[in-house]
Amino acid sequence: EVAELLASQDRHCVVVEALDEVARDMSPLNRKLLMKRLASLPVELHTGTELVRMEGRRAIVTREGQERDLGAFDSVVVAVGNRSDDRLSAKLRAEGLAVAVVGDAEKPARVVDAVSSGRAAAAAI
Repeated sequence: EVAELLASQDRHCVVVEALDEVARDMSPLNRKLLMKRLASLPVELHTGTELVRMEGRRAIVTREGQERDLGAFDSVVVAVGNRSDDRLSAKLRAEGLAVAVVGDAEKPARVVDAVSSGRAAAAAI
C-alpha cells in the first residue's frame, strides 16, 4: 500500500518481499485489486527476496542464494513482520494475577483483531 501511494505520486518503487507473494495477509479481493493497481504503476516486485544490506544508497538483496545489487535509491521504506512478545504474562501469573493476553502479544495481526481480542478479554471480566 505504501508502494501504491508513492508510485501514484510519480515515484518509481521497488518492493522487496521475503515471502513468495506480496500482501498475503490481505483479504483475497483487496489483494487482487491492489495487485491490479500496482501493475499499472511504476512498481517493481521482487518476491522470495531479502534485503541483506545497504551500501551507501545501493540496496543489496539475495534471492535463491544469489546476491544482487538493485541499484541506488533516494528513499527506503522498511516494513518488516512482527512476532508476539508474551514475556510478561507468565511473571504476572506467577504472582497470582489473572491475565488475558491480547493483541500482538497473543499473535501478530491487524489492529481490528487486537481491538477485538481486547474487547473479548474485557467482556470476560
